[in-house]
Amino acid sequence: VVADTVPVGQTLTLTGATQARASSNLNMGSNVQVEFLATQRGSAGSNVRLEVTSRDFGGTGGPTVTVSGSTVRVQMNSNARFMTSLQEFVNAINNNTAARNLLQARIVSGLG
Repeated sequence: VVADTVPVGQTLTLTGATQARASSNLNMGSNVQVEFLATQRGSAGSNVRLEVTSRDFGGTGGPTVTVSGSTVRVQMNSNARFMTSLQEFVNAINNNTAARNLLQARIVSGLG
């Protein structure tokens, strides 16, 4: 479960010459790795930012994704009964059109 492990305000900045990228274990331990790749290559994909936060939604609810400029913000549910899973986190990013125009996420290792 991701939502109970992400520190408030974690920000990743994608960097790289050919295709900007970043990866994180989202504070879930060494067995988990998620990679984020910029959709656009070269300088157009550099400096895309991913901000991850969590809060208790008070019940069910999947992660919310918003985009502003080159920043993708994902807020995950930390409710004890309905915490956001790793796969829900990745799907939320990849299924959001505005976010997908900036980056894509994939689980490299760990359980979804």
